Amino acid sequence: MLDDGLRGIRTEAARLAGDDPSPVEELKAFGRAHVRFAVERPSGPLIISNVDFLAAHDRTAELLHDHEEAARVIIRRAVEEGSLRDVHPVIASSAFFGALNTLCRTYDPDGELTLDEMIDATLDLLLTGWSAA
Repeated sequence: MLDDGLRGIRTEAARLAGDDPSPVEELKAFGRAHVRFAVERPSGPLIISNVDFLAAHDRTAELLHDHEEAARVIIRRAVEEGSLRDVHPVIASSAFFGALNTLCRTYDPDGELTLDEMIDATLDLLLTGWSAA
């Protein structure tokens, strides 16, 4: 379940990013796909609410690490091309997933903001703070 879900997130992120995206566009698509999976798929809330438990087991920890590393690769590329300031990929990916996973746990479909508005605002806060400009 976790393996298929994480692979599906990366596949959906690539689709959302489109052809020849910048690393920042890729990171936004990755974040959007991550949140949508966690909120919209039946297994998503279960995974998000148990991520610490999952990380304590070797096989699932490896899968989670691979997912985090996929984001770190994008972050490194964005830093190298000058789109993001010199953020450390491990720290940046921890903040990225921490913010997105919290969004997943606190999103209320009957709330004031739509899911897309929450995703956009979260990514904007993160990526504006990391921006090289």
